Amino acid sequence: MIIIHIAGGNGTISYMMIWSKAGTGKRSCLLLAYTLCLVVILAGCGTAGSETEANPKEQKAETAGNGDPFAEADPVAIPDTESGISDMSGLIKSLKQAVEADQTDEAKAFAQQMAGLWVALKPDVQAAESARTQMLQEDLSQLIQAVQASKWDKELIIQLDYKLYQSFRDLKLELQDQ
Repeated sequence: MIIIHIAGGNGTISYMMIWSKAGTGKRSCLLLAYTLCLVVILAGCGTAGSETEANPKEQKAETAGNGDPFAEADPVAIPDTESGISDMSGLIKSLKQAVEADQTDEAKAFAQQMAGLWVALKPDVQAAESARTQMLQEDLSQLIQAVQASKWDKELIIQLDYKLYQSFRDLKLELQDQ
């Protein structure tokens, strides 16, 4: 008789015991135990392989959600920096209204548009106001990630939205003065 003890939730074998009754040869018990162990090990390896095949897809989805929101954004064509900043301010307003109305699809679409607009604006902003560029990049990244999250923190989103609106308004005024 073979006793196999499986411990834990992952199906690992903690120990195996072989008991031999009178009239049963030890060779047949050992052969049976070896075969059984081989089947269990191969079955366990097959399960682990299928899990690793599924993990890259999940990891890619997690990376896309938690990574750089500007990495996959397509740059938007803008005629000049000032109109790009005006467009960004308009998107920021629209995003706030969508968040307040719990319109998740619209808010996510506005966030994607903002990412594409920032990709187009960043070189011009960096040339004019290099000190402010990093702060704007970080705030936009936080806002876009907060909007793309499965559960919204409305206070955080509205706070970041307001901060970005003021920052882009100030940037527009400074660029007009130059």
